[in-house]
Amino acid sequence: MSSRPPASAVLRGRQEPRVLTFPQGAVGSLADDAHALWDMTGRHLDPWQETSCEPLYAIDAAGLWAAKEYGLVVCRQVGKGEILTEYDLAHLFLWPKPDGEPKVIVHTAHEYPTVWTHFRKVKSRLLGTPWMRRRLMGGGRETARGVSGITTGMGKMIFETQRGDLLILQTRTANAGVGFTVDNLVIDEAQQSPAETMDALLFTQNASPNPQVVYTGTVPTEVQDGAHFEAVRDRGRHGGFPRTAWVEFSPDGSDDPDMAATIRSDDRKVWVQAIPGLGIRTSEEDVEDRYNSLIKTNPESFRQQQLSIWPNARPESEQSFNELDLRKWGDGVRAERLGQPAVISVSLGRGGGYSSIGGACRTADGMVLVEHLDTRPGTLWVADRLAELRSTYRAMFVLDERNCGPILSDLDRAGLRYMRMNTGEVGAAFEIFSELVNAGLVVHPDQAELTESLQSAAPRNMARGLSTWDQGNPLVPVTSTQAVTLAAWGLKKREGRPAASTPGLPATLDDASPTGPARYTL
Repeated sequence: MSSRPPASAVLRGRQEPRVLTFPQGAVGSLADDAHALWDMTGRHLDPWQETSCEPLYAIDAAGLWAAKEYGLVVCRQVGKGEILTEYDLAHLFLWPKPDGEPKVIVHTAHEYPTVWTHFRKVKSRLLGTPWMRRRLMGGGRETARGVSGITTGMGKMIFETQRGDLLILQTRTANAGVGFTVDNLVIDEAQQSPAETMDALLFTQNASPNPQVVYTGTVPTEVQDGAHFEAVRDRGRHGGFPRTAWVEFSPDGSDDPDMAATIRSDDRKVWVQAIPGLGIRTSEEDVEDRYNSLIKTNPESFRQQQLSIWPNARPESEQSFNELDLRKWGDGVRAERLGQPAVISVSLGRGGGYSSIGGACRTADGMVLVEHLDTRPGTLWVADRLAELRSTYRAMFVLDERNCGPILSDLDRAGLRYMRMNTGEVGAAFEIFSELVNAGLVVHPDQAELTESLQSAAPRNMARGLSTWDQGNPLVPVTSTQAVTLAAWGLKKREGRPAASTPGLPATLDDASPTGPARYTL
């Protein structure tokens, strides 16, 4: 039986999120400015929407966005689009870049109808507000081609202001955004965000002095590629990432797999906890209709899309099974540490939430020694740390260029050389490292964090039968495993191919410390 209140009562959704994670460096907020602009359009946010915006517009002591990544999970059709419309308009008309350069906001969705619907909302609010319309390029005048400052075509819809700021709406593709720097990136329908597409989009923020990525969506289904969104969720739910903000409207206990399994989909108290727009933008009757239409055909869809029930992985499923012989890995523990000369690599976690550095060198008895050197939140620290390690270990660097796209300009500015690895070489590194470990040819210091990462690493298919490492346990970074894997490949590759035969490659590791930036490929 369902838990139904008296017929005279009107159900109201809970306005406070079950999970609200603020970025740690927040000292103020520009939310009032954004809300005032939205009020000019004649629209007003609901209490739950305003609460959701608090970490979104938070700023740090330097006046930068405190949340470099912000995630919101909420059920469909309750007003998420209004938060995003306010966000787009606020960034288009408020807060210009201090250097006077044009600001670029890119708003993406997985489906074209979603982008088109959002375009119509933005256009309606903008053109209906004289203050904003006058600030469009050309004053927002009616022309033979439409309204000045608004263009459509080639799959994009673009708003441009008189000072040159751009709001670009488009679907997500692997080539989306390539060719220009993006300051604010919106990933709507984040439940469908393949890693390859996200790598291309996040790379566009490389040169922005004050970037922010906004993820909004519902719980991913089994047929959707929501691993990237899930990684943001895990960072937000569990904390430890100072630049991550997370807002989640879901039933109490729904993150626990055992408790989530006991939540009744027909319980009105659960509806109140999970649907903030209940009694405001949707009614109890509407929710009941959706429940009745899905309960016999697709009950899991109602739990995911309407109630946002998204439990963490069970402990037993968090143990990924790879083909590494962990006994031989354990036998390889030595007191010896990374020596000179070394090959060092970097791996970035999804969305740049954290980064790891690992190294490899050859021991006196011919073994391959690998060591985890550093893991920290974010990416801004990486170039300086590599510069330190270069002199300490007479190091040469190898990088998966697709993975490390967000830090390449930092490495160039620091004058660091690095070998670029293509997809085939990353796949080869996976095979070589696995073979070395299983043959008992890899030794390492006793580092619990590296062993835990290795135990939690799961093979992921890339293309053409190639594999690489991916997270099996969302709470354990796989980046340290990937970093030492690529470093071991770099060591083997360099030893097996004379440096002098490759144009641009240093003759010795001592030569891998140039005064200016350069990149080279084996």
